[in-house]
Amino acid sequence: MIKITSEITNINRVNVRLQPGTVCGVQSKDARVRRYMCRMWTNFARYGNPTPPQDQSLHFRWSAVPPMEPDSTVPFRLPYLRINAEPEMAFDPDKERIEFWRKIYDEHNGGFHNPKSKL
Repeated sequence: MIKITSEITNINRVNVRLQPGTVCGVQSKDARVRRYMCRMWTNFARYGNPTPPQDQSLHFRWSAVPPMEPDSTVPFRLPYLRINAEPEMAFDPDKERIEFWRKIYDEHNGGFHNPKSKL
């Protein structure tokens, strides 16, 4: 028997495999995530903000990335919205991968504060 699947991939490395004919219960985790995603995309198209204050149907807010001074010595922490059945703000997605590439950049181009060449 051959099963046909569709794969949806976005820049945040989210892979969703949909089986044709698969039905989610209205209260299932998958259905809640789908409703949140549809609501946030609609809000973004309408208001330019996926979680605007006027949308009281969402019990969470997607916080903006705070500005950082170029010469700051405070370590940067990247806030992001962890989207699942209970969305919440979290910090530093893929921290190990980011640190790996930061180290490579520091070693071969002098770091972000003193680059040897302009990108």
